[in-house]
Amino acid sequence: MSLYGRLRSESRGHISVNKSGRILDVETKFTNPSLAYQVNRELIHLLTEYFQKDYQSRDRQNREFIEERLQEVRADLQSAEARLVAFQEQNIATQSPRVRLREDRIKREVDLAASLYKELNNQLERAKINEKKDVPVFEVLQEGELPLRPSEPDRRLLIIVGAIASGALSIFLVFFREWLRTFRAITPAAPQKKEPKQ
Repeated sequence: MSLYGRLRSESRGHISVNKSGRILDVETKFTNPSLAYQVNRELIHLLTEYFQKDYQSRDRQNREFIEERLQEVRADLQSAEARLVAFQEQNIATQSPRVRLREDRIKREVDLAASLYKELNNQLERAKINEKKDVPVFEVLQEGELPLRPSEPDRRLLIIVGAIASGALSIFLVFFREWLRTFRAITPAAPQKKEPKQ
């Protein structure tokens, strides 16, 4: 029978996942210890897979964003370079301060676009490396174990509570019987009704 089928047939099971800080605590309780162990292992496997896919998805989204931005900056750089070339071709012989100022502005635009392009290219390489890394973001600190004895109910506790309760009940019954005997001795017997004879 599959694990899912066994889970459905075991209606008295309990699965809990508690988060405290950065630690997830997975606990499974079933009447069948083998089933509890299998469910625990499968749940941890699914959680590990989920977190790794989530982490890789973030890296992929980051890389895709950088690639898009790099294309935009490349287009801006090519446009600025084309404007600089066109400006220089139009003003080859002119040495006026206004022309030099305009040329300096266009050169700064080219330099800014070039440095941004270089930085984005470096970020893209880092993003590609991070995407390929197999970094475990979910680490199992303690593997689940096949229980040797039931974890609940605690038999020792039940025996102790049962012994105390039965002792208390015995004492109560002894006192109640003694009280009843004393009560009957003190209380006069009610006269019995005699039925008329016919």
